[in-house]
Amino acid sequence: MEKIELRRARDYGLIVNDTFAFLKQNWKPLFKSIFTICGFFILTTLAATILNQINVFGSVTGGQVSYSRIFGLSYFVTLLFSVISYSMVGLCTFCYIILYVEKEKEAPTVSEVWSYVKYFFGRYILTQFLMMLITGIVFFVCAFFGAAIGAFMGIYFVFCVMLTIGSLAIYLFPVMSIMQGMIVFENATLGYVFDRSFKLIKSNWWITFGAFAVLFIVIFLMMMVLVVPSAFFANLQLAMGGTGTYMPFIILGAVLKQFIQVVACLFYIGTAMAYYSLVEKKEAKSLLDKVDAIGQEVASTDLSEEQY
Repeated sequence: MEKIELRRARDYGLIVNDTFAFLKQNWKPLFKSIFTICGFFILTTLAATILNQINVFGSVTGGQVSYSRIFGLSYFVTLLFSVISYSMVGLCTFCYIILYVEKEKEAPTVSEVWSYVKYFFGRYILTQFLMMLITGIVFFVCAFFGAAIGAFMGIYFVFCVMLTIGSLAIYLFPVMSIMQGMIVFENATLGYVFDRSFKLIKSNWWITFGAFAVLFIVIFLMMMVLVVPSAFFANLQLAMGGTGTYMPFIILGAVLKQFIQVVACLFYIGTAMAYYSLVEKKEAKSLLDKVDAIGQEVASTDLSEEQY
């Protein structure tokens, strides 16, 4: 099978198809890099998730739920580790892809990916938290205005709030996804990619959103098929009064969640496909590089003939 060329224009269907094809061709070296580089974060998140689930199940006593235990320190520690772990998988995937492009379709080694991960780590993680903060503030403002509009027009304000936030989330979904990859692909800062991502996705929002939605649904369905049954049986054992019998299901569910988190690299690959497609449509960067290369070859050939 011919190796995937990332720097080319794609429509909605080709973004999805090439994403799966790229993973099929590169899953061994890619997963090797992810598990080697992100293994510590994955295992730490796994341990935090198990401890948090034990705490959640232990909060149910006599039919009463202790919400102070559910949303205690373990919950926020697990949330923090989950964000870092998920971000590291994304960073590792993006670094693998940029090296794949630079090496002209050759799979990079773990050490090469690690060198890029070290370089981008601080900036990428900081960008993730800044994006979460900005998104939270924007959603809060939209919720406020949605509630105000609902009250003014006499419409059920909760509906207006949910409609406003939902519409904004759907609109920003592809834009924010592209921004994450651009931090690595263009070695840029958040301020730069914030403006550039909107320019790139202009007139191509529906194609990008459609491809991302399909990949998101695939990952979500995998999570439903793998994780939900373990959660169901754990809750069933708890309802039947089996205090210790739900432990295997808690551990199994936590392991499967981390597995899904790694498989989520599929979405990051799709993000890269969309990014390179948008760049080609807007700037034809790879075509210009080929033209420059032809010019260099001609210049080199002329020089040799003159010397001869």
